[in-house]
Amino acid sequence: MPSTPKYDPAALLLQLSESDESAFRQIFDTYSPRIHAFALRLTGSPVLAEEIVQEVFTSLWQYRHEAHTIRNTEAWLVTVARNTGSSMLRRLAHERLIIHELQSGQPLQTEEHTEEWRQYHHQLQRAVEALPPQQRKVWELSRQRGMKQQQIAEEMGLSIHTVKEYIKKATVSLKKNLLKILFWGIPSFFLFICLL
Repeated sequence: MPSTPKYDPAALLLQLSESDESAFRQIFDTYSPRIHAFALRLTGSPVLAEEIVQEVFTSLWQYRHEAHTIRNTEAWLVTVARNTGSSMLRRLAHERLIIHELQSGQPLQTEEHTEEWRQYHHQLQRAVEALPPQQRKVWELSRQRGMKQQQIAEEMGLSIHTVKEYIKKATVSLKKNLLKILFWGIPSFFLFICLL
């Protein structure tokens, strides 16, 4: 939905390349609603759409010294939004696979076992090894050997309640550690735009 800008885009980009914050603000105010709408269509998530908008304009600000080379502002912003959104969706798909594996103890069989997926699986194994010894043993008996909680309690001389707690704590710990790794490089919402 192109609209005729009320300014000279080339002049505004030139101002931006000189770190003019008012030029950045004008570009943000003009294009952020369109980029948000595009990102919302791409992801179906208002939260992800907002994060994509923040990422796009963060990229623009970081690229500002070269902004005068941009020929079509909206096309450039949409391209960055598409690439950012696609990357986020791929990472979320991997997150779902990891969470499934954490909850079921069984890896999902996917058509493409990419190197990235193998790395995540390796990180899962490392995270399991880093658990406290009792939690790790309960986790391995439950998820890797498929033992029922009652069997684990009997084998380890623990109450069923303790076994459940160990599994719960291990799951929380593994999710937390793996999601940190999974989203490395995807910053949380940027607030600096509001500070300009």
